[in-house]
Amino acid sequence: MFLIRKKILINYLKSFNQILIMSFSEIRKFLIKMQTDEDLKKQVTSSSTADDVALIGQSLGYDFSGDDLLRFNGQKVDRVTVRKVDHPGEYH
Repeated sequence: MFLIRKKILINYLKSFNQILIMSFSEIRKFLIKMQTDEDLKKQVTSSSTADDVALIGQSLGYDFSGDDLLRFNGQKVDRVTVRKVDHPGEYH
């Protein structure tokens, strides 16, 4: 029984890892596009939340979520570093 649960957990983690890799690839493509598109850059930098940024990306055909973007925190793509901004009173 334990071995079956362990195999299920391992398969789940492998699937989750693949999803993150695909999402991170989409985020990288989006950030590269953002560096060459001033209007997009203004939209992103004026966004309040990671979900808002993800919606902008999704409207352009990129497949990532606000949660994916938060997991990308601290990563750098060319001249852009993704940083999570903590707002006072925000719950985690």
